[in-house]
Amino acid sequence: MNAEAWRRYLELWQREWLSRVDDVEVVRAEPATDTQIAAAEQRVGLSFPPSYRAFLSVANGWGPASPFIDRLFHTDELDRFATLNPDWVDAYGGGDELATLVQISEVGDSAVLLLNPTVVGDDGEWEAWFFATWGPDEDRFPSFAELMRTQRAEFERLVEPRPQSARQLERAVRQARAAALAGEVDGAQQALETATASGHRTARILLVQLLAFQHRWDEVFPHIAAVLAATWEGPGNAFDEDLCPTLLRAARETGRWDAAEEAIAGSSDPKAAERHRLVYGRLLGEMRERGGIDCHFPDLPNEGFDIAVQRAKSLARGGRLDDAYACVLEALPSWTPIRLDQLAPTPLVADRDLSQTLTEARGREILSTARGGSIAQ
Repeated sequence: MNAEAWRRYLELWQREWLSRVDDVEVVRAEPATDTQIAAAEQRVGLSFPPSYRAFLSVANGWGPASPFIDRLFHTDELDRFATLNPDWVDAYGGGDELATLVQISEVGDSAVLLLNPTVVGDDGEWEAWFFATWGPDEDRFPSFAELMRTQRAEFERLVEPRPQSARQLERAVRQARAAALAGEVDGAQQALETATASGHRTARILLVQLLAFQHRWDEVFPHIAAVLAATWEGPGNAFDEDLCPTLLRAARETGRWDAAEEAIAGSSDPKAAERHRLVYGRLLGEMRERGGIDCHFPDLPNEGFDIAVQRAKSLARGGRLDDAYACVLEALPSWTPIRLDQLAPTPLVADRDLSQTLTEARGREILSTARGGSIAQ
């Protein structure tokens, strides 16, 4: 795509974003100058491929690019993936290919856009990647232009045009999540309850997390069952990371093991229901037999928080429950949500070592503590 084609393309895309999503700021920076492009190329030691260079000449930064990528970088920001996210590269084994990748977007929803200068087509275009920690593998495309077309198609598939009332509801949910992350619980909960009554899936998942830390165990069963029974396209780890730990603890506290089993098996997708029975049924058995599961926070933004959690678990096993809780609370501000339907480190409530330290009062203290990084804001 040349510069004029990009100009028309982005103008249309911007109108589509604004027609479908009311609570997002569409960022389109001024065109990059030749000097800015040359400086970025010098920083990475490479000359950019034609479609990406043409894009920069029209928009030096852009966003959102898809439901999972909030913003493409300005020329002053882009750099080698290994420079900007060395821990991520190390976690995937390093290697020459990962070391050469150029990162051209922010990390959003644990996903990022990359250019691969080691694979170059006859037309001079570099291979382009959509890389997400929650995907089975990176998605590779023959050019930046083709990657962007795919991102737009993903947006059109997942983000349907909605009436003003639905867009206002979406804005209210995002505002409630931001308030909850800032430690403002009551107003956020009221807004999420209102949105949940209107059938908003994300609001329901967020509400479950608030209820869990308040020990309102009987209330979580119908919400979790409703989420699992509804169809959904997109990352599916909300149940693994937030709903399942809550369901396990709720079953233990209330003795409603049958209700937990029914929720686990209640997926509208038969294959998913079978997987839930096998995987989460085992965890339910572990909760019954051992009083909890072993929680970790393996996602890349939360290495420091996970280290603190493992230290706290060791303290709890040694009988130092107050010290264990203090260790978690001290690290809590560094905990980073990695999804837009996440607002608390919910696996703590089901951990076999730490759940006993989380009294109702302490659960409320966790919710009232400001927390959260930049990845899924």
